[in-house]
Amino acid sequence: MTSEQTGDAVIYNAESVDPAGARTPVGSGSIAGSADGVGSTGVARRTLSAADVSALLHDEVRDYLTEAQGDESLGKPDTATQLRRRADVVRRHLDR
Repeated sequence: MTSEQTGDAVIYNAESVDPAGARTPVGSGSIAGSADGVGSTGVARRTLSAADVSALLHDEVRDYLTEAQGDESLGKPDTATQLRRRADVVRRHLDR
């Protein structure tokens, strides 16, 4: 997975619905407790502000660098370099 894909996944996951707050309407569907109609149980995803997205991506950079440091100490310099490169890619997107 590329750094861009990982960043997209972080944002997508953060926009997910809190299951504790999601209530599915119960209708008179043909299956007990079901709701009628396509999308009838759908709920809106969370809306993130630019500051929220920035904070998520900064956390992702920090996580990459922390993992890189750990891999370096475990004698895995190639993996550490790869993680630092991923952090650099995400960081470049933050600087835009």
